[in-house]
Amino acid sequence: MTRPPRRLAVRLLPPLLAAALLAGCGAVDGEGRVDPVDEAAGGPDAPSGPSGPSGGSGPSEPSEPSGPSERGSGDNGQRQGLPEIGPDGRLRDPIPAPERPEPTEREWTEVFFDDFDTLDETVWRVYDGVPGCCPDARWDPSMVRIEDSTLVLDTAEVDGDWLSGGVGSWDSPTQQLYGRWDMRVRTDDDALGVTVAALLWPSYGGWPPEIDFYEIFETTPGREEMTVTNHYGELDANGDHPATRRPVRGDFDRWHVVSLRWTADEIQVVVDGEAVETIRRRGQIPDVPMWLAVQTAAKQVNGEDPSFEGGRATQVDWVRVYAPA
Repeated sequence: MTRPPRRLAVRLLPPLLAAALLAGCGAVDGEGRVDPVDEAAGGPDAPSGPSGPSGGSGPSEPSEPSGPSERGSGDNGQRQGLPEIGPDGRLRDPIPAPERPEPTEREWTEVFFDDFDTLDETVWRVYDGVPGCCPDARWDPSMVRIEDSTLVLDTAEVDGDWLSGGVGSWDSPTQQLYGRWDMRVRTDDDALGVTVAALLWPSYGGWPPEIDFYEIFETTPGREEMTVTNHYGELDANGDHPATRRPVRGDFDRWHVVSLRWTADEIQVVVDGEAVETIRRRGQIPDVPMWLAVQTAAKQVNGEDPSFEGGRATQVDWVRVYAPA
């Protein structure tokens, strides 16, 4: 297979994926402002009802990147609404754990299931090109495979280049307005310099919104923390936008069932049956159709290439998608 030139823009992807694709590539610096993490209960200043950018038609042909080009996790300074980040990329003063209520009871109807006996190319499009967020590497179809009925996204150094894998479900019937996305997933440990994310991206091709419901940064090689990040609002003249972030401690090199549940009045992320993030504030809940992506990327940390020896950066056992009943 002939590989694309080093700086080739992402092919086969909707607009802005080449620039920001996807925000799971890094932490939330470079976006100007980050709102404090929501309390699970919402509170009196959290009126009900969605608000966000208006939708449009489905993805169009690729164009030159026009969104934010880098959102790495190397910012060691203080960011509004977040504690200080240490030189190792970890929180020096961790955000207190929220009260974790039981998942909100709702009725759902299953509309899609994939246990990855094969890679269904009518649903999953494979990334190919250089991500704007992570120019230290590029996505290559060779890094996406099925092994033992499991989707495997590899990351490895090949002939001096770092390659990673990713898949997205645009142009498929799985994209929808509101719903529930469940997956059984794990991420390899001892992988300094490798970031992993599962997220929803808007079908209309603009950005934000974006919901990263399983994001592990390249500065967390032991995989003892994942992050839930919600990007919302509109870009201002400087390309900034608001976002919330919730770190979740755990052993994420083991298998977990992670669930994103999104309705007009709530975003909730549930890990192994426990709610770890709940957002109910007006304006923070997107109201446009979105599609699911799962990806890995290689990034330098403090100027050094990834320490990962290469292999299964992340694995997905199955994916289930539900619509509100």
